[in-house]
Amino acid sequence: MLGHESKGSLLFNFKEKGWANGLSAGNVNISPGYSDFVIEVEFTSKGLKHYEEIIQDIFKFIKMLQLEGPKEWVFNELRDQALSSFKFRQKTGASNTASKLAGALNNLQYYDVPTSLDDGVIDLQNGNLPELKSVPPKYLLSTSLLRDYQPGLICKFMSYLNPKNFRTLLVAKDVFDEVDFKDIQKEQWFEFGFGLCYPR
Repeated sequence: MLGHESKGSLLFNFKEKGWANGLSAGNVNISPGYSDFVIEVEFTSKGLKHYEEIIQDIFKFIKMLQLEGPKEWVFNELRDQALSSFKFRQKTGASNTASKLAGALNNLQYYDVPTSLDDGVIDLQNGNLPELKSVPPKYLLSTSLLRDYQPGLICKFMSYLNPKNFRTLLVAKDVFDEVDFKDIQKEQWFEFGFGLCYPR
């Protein structure tokens, strides 16, 4: 829903204001059992001056989704789209397919994190790692398909998307005269300047 582009969506609102040209949202797999949820907004020059308002609008939209709760029809639509893309995707060469599947083997293991955790925190200090499991071999070719609708789990993960649990990375060629940067630093390879700022 965050990456939707129709009327009423975040991107539609940002385009109406002339703040953004594109928006994408989704998870980035870091390691077994650990992913980041990333929202990328392609700002216009005008939008760059309103980046704090854009962040606020994103969290207002997330709050609205949390209050409304998961919708099964949305899951069904995404499931049908994934199934259609899977069934009618173009065939590739044998060597390319073998290489792709071999790479996919690295992403088949995951930590079986219990969904009953109240705060979503696992005690790693004492080495209490969740059980490491593997995606069943029969799903090796179809890991992109959506299979189970679990509204409780969706609500749980959505609760982690909040203003106290995020990091913003702002990348631009423009100079931020109005931003109070502390300790401008130089990147070691290309020596471009960067700094840290904290939203007001």
